[in-house]
Amino acid sequence: MAREKQTSPVVIKIPKGAEKQAANLKLYLVDKQGNVIESQSLKSGEVRLKTSADSIEGKTRVYIAPELPAELSQVTINENALKNMGAWQPSFRLPPTHVFQIPYFPPFPWPLPFGWCNVQGTVTKTFNVNGVPEVLPICDARVHICEVQRILFIIDRIPSNILNELRDRLASIIQIPIPIPGPDPGPIEEVNFSRAFQQKTNLVETRSAQLDLPELPELPQNVQNSILSGSAETFRATLASNFQLFHPFLCRWPWFWPWFYICDEIATVTTDCNGRFDYNIIYFLKNHPNVYVWVEVLIGGVWTTVYRPWISCYTYWNYACGTDINITVTNPDVLPCFCGGSTVEDDHVWIKTVNWGTSIRSIQQVQTSSGHLSNAVGLTAYGGYGNISPFGSSFPFVVQFGDGLNATGITYYRWSYTQKTDAYLTPVSDTKHILNGSLSKTYNHWIEVTPTDWENLPGTFALGPFLDPSNNPMYKIPHLDASVDSGIAGTFWDADTASVYINTVGWNPGLYEFTIELLDNNGNVVPLAADPFKVDRLASDPPPLVPGLVTIDADGLLENGLPENYVIKNGAGQIIGFNFQMRVDNNYCYAGISDAVVAGGTTDTECGTGYYNDKNTDSADLYFQAGHPHNFGIYSFAVYKGNSGALAIADSSGTTANANNALTVTLGDNGYDITQVDFPLPTPSNPVSNMDQYHKSIPVKDMLGNCIMAAFSENVYVWATHTNGDTRIGYDASDVAAFSMAPHS
Repeated sequence: MAREKQTSPVVIKIPKGAEKQAANLKLYLVDKQGNVIESQSLKSGEVRLKTSADSIEGKTRVYIAPELPAELSQVTINENALKNMGAWQPSFRLPPTHVFQIPYFPPFPWPLPFGWCNVQGTVTKTFNVNGVPEVLPICDARVHICEVQRILFIIDRIPSNILNELRDRLASIIQIPIPIPGPDPGPIEEVNFSRAFQQKTNLVETRSAQLDLPELPELPQNVQNSILSGSAETFRATLASNFQLFHPFLCRWPWFWPWFYICDEIATVTTDCNGRFDYNIIYFLKNHPNVYVWVEVLIGGVWTTVYRPWISCYTYWNYACGTDINITVTNPDVLPCFCGGSTVEDDHVWIKTVNWGTSIRSIQQVQTSSGHLSNAVGLTAYGGYGNISPFGSSFPFVVQFGDGLNATGITYYRWSYTQKTDAYLTPVSDTKHILNGSLSKTYNHWIEVTPTDWENLPGTFALGPFLDPSNNPMYKIPHLDASVDSGIAGTFWDADTASVYINTVGWNPGLYEFTIELLDNNGNVVPLAADPFKVDRLASDPPPLVPGLVTIDADGLLENGLPENYVIKNGAGQIIGFNFQMRVDNNYCYAGISDAVVAGGTTDTECGTGYYNDKNTDSADLYFQAGHPHNFGIYSFAVYKGNSGALAIADSSGTTANANNALTVTLGDNGYDITQVDFPLPTPSNPVSNMDQYHKSIPVKDMLGNCIMAAFSENVYVWATHTNGDTRIGYDASDVAAFSMAPHS
């Protein structure tokens, strides 16, 4: 029997002498659809691909890019993401030996600069309420979040005939003269595009008249020259470098869009009861994403597109992360928001979130390590760094009460707290503090006059505080049906309740225990044989007996071998409360940059210059301070030479360190050593001593490169990992410094 012919594997080798650079690089094999079908690290000097030679030649593309940081290991990478990362696509032709030698490596940024961009906004509609127009949220709408590719990534794929047609249309607008009246008859004067365009209405698609189109700009003279007299390739280059100027024109010519606007859907999210949506997407280098969104609403059981504007006119170019994208829909079949959400069984209490964004279940309750911290009890997750996020500022605890609690004699509840440890997790002595403060729940009362005319008579119902016979505050448990408490038929409210509001500003940092107790009319704790408390069910939990159940018994966690144990029991084994631990911290981060030292001499001079004797043997010492008193921070330090970009050898980033003292040296990122220094830095609050100082000695030749002298800027930024349960709190710090290096004369 003839043997099947075996083909040798494809081997790709790095350039000779590039071992150091290859240590941080990865090879990606991409198919014609832009999917990554294989990726391998280049740190070993060569890779043997699993994909066969027959499947590679002419069917795939090769990219080389920096390795992703560990915290991005779960991020899906495709061809567009590789381009955004600054990936390099080498010219690739597979030789008969199936061994390909990469000829060289271009410069790559390392560590790979990246950031998280929160895309957020609201979906609303204007209703005629009580005879007055009122803007109301649209809940449970599907918001499709897309990223529009950058023109630099697609310009070379646009056929010349398409570019020529675009250039001809632009030229025809430029060349329309319109007489401008003057005191004397004179030559015809050229006017701006906005007026000239009105003379060529045949170029405008009919539908555009229904949109609020952007005004046409007057293009710079060099751009006009390129359109009128430049070559096709000159126009291609002009278009790529000035693309933002052409959006108002392309907005009116939809037949060009498939060539110039390629959109990748990143995520689909659902609006909440306030019409809010948000999603965190990653971006690389210094380019914020170009964001486009469209919206669907469930109408008559069918998902219906109610907002999908023209992509060229309504893309958020270089989107400013965290700014609201406010969408107004006009479809007459979209109704006001009747928002309830999942509900618990009648006799249960679902302890849900801190504020509206952080599940109680996501807060670590055991004294084990997470991320860079040796003990992360009371902390919640921060990106891909682990549980390193404490709580600060103000927030509510969101709870959902079942309707059957009254039948068990439970009509009120009470929250209290006790500090368990200080910021360094050393136990402290404290008494129980009962939480107080006015609290009410808002309801809506909608009356439909006509399908387009509604009346809303909103109101509030006071939950407390009420005083028990011992003058201790307590709060009334609301019914799921708002009409029971409001006394008005047809009223409704959110099933979730902000059960208490807490302001931690001014609290001592440390670990706190919060407790909720269920009470009768006299403020007595009602002991229960069965566990009434529920928490969020996680994917890692045992499967529910009822498919689709989103909660799990609070006392069942320990029984199932899980670490959390939220319930409190009395001596008889009855459940008398629910408690959990949270780390509270309102301290600011700190950041500073000390004077660089060049060849042993300080740069702390009037001119800020350090002088070296021998470029090949001298060194420059860089010093910066970055951290947080309790290590709740992420830092980034970058050094830029002139206008040539960041120096990879001088960069450093990561979680804040934990140097023990001034005599102990800890090894940090990218070769920096870390020690403690004892001097204060100005910060928004609480200037601290015993700060972590980073130091690295770098050869002058590596700093200067081909230069004899150069100027450098140093930039350090520390992001606080604190949260209020909804958003990150900006307890950040930063500093900027500069110096230059020159040879001794």
